[in-house]
Amino acid sequence: MKCSWWLSAVCFLLAACAARGTGFDSSRGDISRVPEGKARVVFLRTDESLLYSARKARVLIDGEKTGGCALGGFIFRDMAPGEHRLVADTWDAPGRCEVIVTAEAGRIYYFQVDPRPQSFWGFAGPAAASDLLGQSIAFSIASGIGGMTAESYGKECGGVFRLYPVDEPTAMKRLAKLRLSD
Repeated sequence: MKCSWWLSAVCFLLAACAARGTGFDSSRGDISRVPEGKARVVFLRTDESLLYSARKARVLIDGEKTGGCALGGFIFRDMAPGEHRLVADTWDAPGRCEVIVTAEAGRIYYFQVDPRPQSFWGFAGPAAASDLLGQSIAFSIASGIGGMTAESYGKECGGVFRLYPVDEPTAMKRLAKLRLSD
C-alpha cells in the first residue's frame, strides 16, 4: 500500500508539471509567421529525460522572464534584431546557462532546453553520502546545494538546465511531439 501511494504522488507531480497546452501542429502556423521587423526564438524541452521533470525551466531574454518550458513543452517569443542574451535556469537553484544570439529580422531560432545531469549529481552526491553516514537532513540539503554551486561555479552553462541551438529540421521533428508550455 505504501508503495502505491508513493507512486501515485510521483505520477501526480510529473503530470502537474508537464506541458498541457495545444499541440505543436495547432501552433505551427502562428510560429512560422514572424512579425515584420522581428526575429523569433522557440524554446523546446523534450520528455526524453525525467530528470527535473517536476520543474519548469525558467527562460529569460536579456534578463526578463519570458516564460517557463515544461517537460514535453515549447514556448516562442519575438525579439528585435540584434544581440540577445538567452538564459535557462530555475529561481531556486544555483547557476544558469547563458547563450548569446545575434538575431536577424524575419528569422526563427530554435533552442533546446535539457536538464543537466551534472547539476543533479552535484546535489545528490554529497546529500546521499551524508545521509548514509547518518548526518542530519539539514546538513544533507546544505551539502547538496553547496555541491550544485561548486559544480556550476564559473561556467557559462551551469545550473539545472542547459540551453543550446538546434537546427530547424531537428527542431521540427522534436516539436511535433510537444505541447505549448506557457
